[in-house]
Amino acid sequence: MAVVQNPITGRSRNSYASAIFQTWKGKNVLRAKPLTVANPRTVGQQLQRMKLAMMVFFYRQIAGVIKIGYKGQAVGQSEYNAFASEALRNAFTGSTPENAEWDFSKLLVSKGTISPTTISGVSANSEEYTVTWPSTATMPGQSVSDKAVVVIGENDSNGQFLDAVGFVTEATRGDGSVTVDATGTVIGVGGQVAWLFFVNDDGEVSDSDFHEFV
Repeated sequence: MAVVQNPITGRSRNSYASAIFQTWKGKNVLRAKPLTVANPRTVGQQLQRMKLAMMVFFYRQIAGVIKIGYKGQAVGQSEYNAFASEALRNAFTGSTPENAEWDFSKLLVSKGTISPTTISGVSANSEEYTVTWPSTATMPGQSVSDKAVVVIGENDSNGQFLDAVGFVTEATRGDGSVTVDATGTVIGVGGQVAWLFFVNDDGEVSDSDFHEFV
């Protein structure tokens, strides 16, 4: 149903028959509905849709972590958009929807100005995961008081959709390790991948580091 308020000088919206009313730059505009709606199905377009679905699935599980990790990148855009742009551009392999896969080594769950820290190791005890790192602050921007943020991930059977859980911890860089409990989350005893980054009191972060473990 079209809604019209003085069609000459007032406001109009919605549609009537084959016409669509809308406001554009403060002016009433009347345009025709498209005769056809394209739904492109080329391999490249389907591949991009698959990547987008994989990225959104991952993001929704750790949205809180991404908002911390990409806060500094959200200039003129949201943290989600900054992460999506980074992930879709760099963190996938495959040339068809069927063989699209994450490249975890290039997937950043945070991106910032503090020098990154390499994960020393990850060990699992049932559904608890202990992540270790160097306890010194020797690189630009680092401080022993920086807080650790951890993501534990686990692939599903087809290797595309990644289950994940994020932990914003109170462990500091100076502590050298943190143990997170994934009991009751989507991650069971089969966590396979981890990311680590640090955030300081001003909200500045490091790029995340990725580590694969068994």
